[in-house]
Amino acid sequence: PCAWYKYEIEVYTGGRNPWRTIEKKASVEPFLLKDETGECIVLPLGVEASGTEIICWRGDSKYPDGPPDPSSESSLLTDITLNYRYTETRLELKTSLYAAGIFYTWRANDPRIQTNVMVANYVEKYAPSEINVLVKSNLSGDQPFILSTYPRDRLIYRFKVDSFFLFIGFLVFTAVLVGVSYPILKQMLPKQIRSNTDTNSKVHYIRPKI
Repeated sequence: PCAWYKYEIEVYTGGRNPWRTIEKKASVEPFLLKDETGECIVLPLGVEASGTEIICWRGDSKYPDGPPDPSSESSLLTDITLNYRYTETRLELKTSLYAAGIFYTWRANDPRIQTNVMVANYVEKYAPSEINVLVKSNLSGDQPFILSTYPRDRLIYRFKVDSFFLFIGFLVFTAVLVGVSYPILKQMLPKQIRSNTDTNSKVHYIRPKI
């Protein structure tokens, strides 16, 4: 049992990129987020999750029975002979959660409620006059839809670090691109221009006659 999950199944094919994804899925079922201010139904379609529990293991069939027992012994040789790899990510129940997205308050008779069976069942069961929902819809390009077990300050720090390394990577890529392109462009220039650029210009100072 969990509030949200995603999984990926890969098969070993060898070669330069030995692992090929054959199936992956993320849950879109809503779940209830509660704090001291009230309740909110999260519709996790298109969410970016971080700080969740991630389990990765290997097996010999497409659909495993479940992750191995942590107490069981596993050898490297055994893992090498297993051709399937599974990665499971879960957001556990009853855990602290930071959520950021678009917040709406819908009346109980809002037609959008009927488009989701689980939300409609929730309204039918508890009969609230209105419900709060958190969704991704209508977000602009720079507004992420986030669920994270990390606190807000840690997320901001992580985004700053990621942005810094992306900037450094851009500078390195630009420098390499210029270094590779310059000899090619130099060879493409007309011979006369190349000879002029290769010649070291000397400055001569002439003392005026008195």
